[in-house]
Amino acid sequence: MAKVITFFGADAKTGTSIISASMARFLAKQEKKVLLINASSELGNDYVKGEPAGCLDDLKLISLIREEDVNAITATYGDISYIAGVSNILELTDYNPKILTDLIDVISRSYDYIIIDGGYNIQYPLPIASLSTAGKRYYVITQNVKTVHRFRVVKDNVLNAMGLATNNEKLIINKVSKKPALYSPEQIGEIFDLEYLEVPEFKNGHIYELEAKTPPLEGGFEKSLKAIAAEFMDAGDLPEKKGFFRK
Repeated sequence: MAKVITFFGADAKTGTSIISASMARFLAKQEKKVLLINASSELGNDYVKGEPAGCLDDLKLISLIREEDVNAITATYGDISYIAGVSNILELTDYNPKILTDLIDVISRSYDYIIIDGGYNIQYPLPIASLSTAGKRYYVITQNVKTVHRFRVVKDNVLNAMGLATNNEKLIINKVSKKPALYSPEQIGEIFDLEYLEVPEFKNGHIYELEAKTPPLEGGFEKSLKAIAAEFMDAGDLPEKKGFFRK
């Protein structure tokens, strides 16, 4: 059975999609069979190049989702499989969250890992489903003051109310900077009372974002991905398996 990992953004532009896609690539590099699902409720398929085979919209009218239905909308990009997200923003609220759970139920035996990009729009059904179905949840946040304040409201009033406050959730503090106008990683960890991992702002990161490409899996960025993966990969799947989350 696949392990289901969701990355959910504390706000827009925190880097949720780039980290989700990069993690899928990293796991595939470890010779694992990986499915990446875009459940962000956002148009487009950033950081995954190529034409999608279909999208989650294609499953909306199917009462009993079968494996062949999922395979029909699954594309292969390089060494990962990918299911594109929504194509009609006018029907975002019409989704039944059960679509995602049913999809995972019928396909989980075909993969080692299912990585879900949950976006950040907590008012839509798909992001909520991405959180409730995950075995591990990683909240991608930056040190921006408004972002931290927004996510505090979301976590206190929505996520905790959903019963998601468990030991299966952690913070990824992305684009870490030492600028004085920002919260420090230590302050963010204390505010949310969660273990966290710092991901440094990689060189030319803004260019990768503009071009919707994942950065090379090397250096400090790859080290960060390895530290995240060490939290959920089985012993022996990673050389020198060791986590770097702190609190």
